[in-house]
Amino acid sequence: MHANYPTVPEGGDLWVGRYTVRCGPSREEVTLRNPGAMRNPARLVGGVVVALFGTLFFFQGIGVVKGSFMTDSTFWAVTGPLIAVVGVVLAARGARRTPRPGCR
Repeated sequence: MHANYPTVPEGGDLWVGRYTVRCGPSREEVTLRNPGAMRNPARLVGGVVVALFGTLFFFQGIGVVKGSFMTDSTFWAVTGPLIAVVGVVLAARGARRTPRPGCR
């Protein structure tokens, strides 16, 4: 069993979001109504937006996108990809599925 999975003693209950997991004598996992739901869809969308802005800042910094004070700026050519990486990490964490609880 994965270390991050919550465990329940036999005959006990565990609240997972709005779902209750009951572990009986067979020690089998109870199927949740929505076990594969995204953990945080807002974080996923926010991460994608941040990644897109980081990409835009990079292209402005290297001079591909013109028309702002960021054009041809080394600062934005370096900072843009860093911002994009932060966005990708946020999106990945938002898209990660919730762990399935199990019985001990």
